[in-house]
Amino acid sequence: MPLRFKTTLMVSLCLLIVGSTGKCLAADANEALKAQILKDKIFTPSTMLTVQLTEKQAVLRVGNYQPDTEEVMRIDSVLAAKRVIDAYPQVSCVIVRYAWSPDKYTDLLVTSKQIVSFGAGTIAKAELLAGLTCIKLSTGDSPQFIFSRYFVEGEAAMAKGENVKAELLFNLAFQEAPSYTQAALEPKVAADYNELARNYLARDDFDNAARVLKKVIDLREAAGQGPSNVETAKLSLALADVYISAHRQSDLEECLGKVINGGKGTPLAATIIYAQALEKLAGSMSGNPREQELLREALKIRESIPGAEDFALVSSLEKLADSLKTTKSAEAVDLYKRAIQALDKAMVSKDSNRRISYGVYSTSVNRMHQKLSQLGVGQQHAGKHEPSAHW
Repeated sequence: MPLRFKTTLMVSLCLLIVGSTGKCLAADANEALKAQILKDKIFTPSTMLTVQLTEKQAVLRVGNYQPDTEEVMRIDSVLAAKRVIDAYPQVSCVIVRYAWSPDKYTDLLVTSKQIVSFGAGTIAKAELLAGLTCIKLSTGDSPQFIFSRYFVEGEAAMAKGENVKAELLFNLAFQEAPSYTQAALEPKVAADYNELARNYLARDDFDNAARVLKKVIDLREAAGQGPSNVETAKLSLALADVYISAHRQSDLEECLGKVINGGKGTPLAATIIYAQALEKLAGSMSGNPREQELLREALKIRESIPGAEDFALVSSLEKLADSLKTTKSAEAVDLYKRAIQALDKAMVSKDSNRRISYGVYSTSVNRMHQKLSQLGVGQQHAGKHEPSAHW
């Protein structure tokens, strides 16, 4: 006879809740929802149910339940999830958690999108059931294994364009394997959260993109890799780009300020990443006295790095020159000329990753000459504008 779910197991499974900050439903609402699910005969009267609501997701715990087949379990999950979503329309995903024994459980995820699609007739029953994410685990599984199971399913969801579901699964990976403290430092974690943020950003969904990036940054900081870490700083720059697109100035300054202040006196302060942080912050401070200070510091870093003929150096020189041309025209002239010299070097660079095409070269050089002419410097005094003879 199979083991049945018991009250003592319910206590032990409380450690498996989704999110430590989640809010439980009010007792009367919880009881009403459970009563409705049982009234619909989705489960047997002896089935034990608890419902927990956490922002846009809900967890329905099911005990003392033995389906005849996995298909039956999937059908019951969809029906129960629909009842939860009907009661709480803000819920985008229901995690139905089945406890089979004191050490085995299954999570089955049902999204509101799947239910709506089935109701609209855009997906068939077989497709709906097959598309449900099903994760089978044991309390004896290692934290790394548990983390991987959720995270791999998140990657699969993201590959299908199911961004909300992917985000939920990524976050569940951390919530369900809290003792795997180094999880946030796995290379794939930063890459996947970054890709997810780009997916949101492609739809101009700035709030979700920012939340995803902030989540992985916070996770890395909690694992000991704060703003002075290169990979964490890269994610912060990506977050800064989101804030720039969303015109969230105060958030932008806070984000870049953490990188700049946290990176001072560390190896990060000598990197292109740090220079980029300075330039992004300067770009949001047009007319502010600090703008030139930041641009000078960024230019100093770029010039100190081997292979300074990188085209990015041209941009750094030009930005500072643009900022100076109304008050310090002589220095601006010198910077524009140095930008032209850097363009010459970039076009004939032996490094294919740094080399620029003639079209880019010509367009950029002409732009510098136009700016020089605005400062009263003719082309004959501005330096050469043809590419090097060994191009």
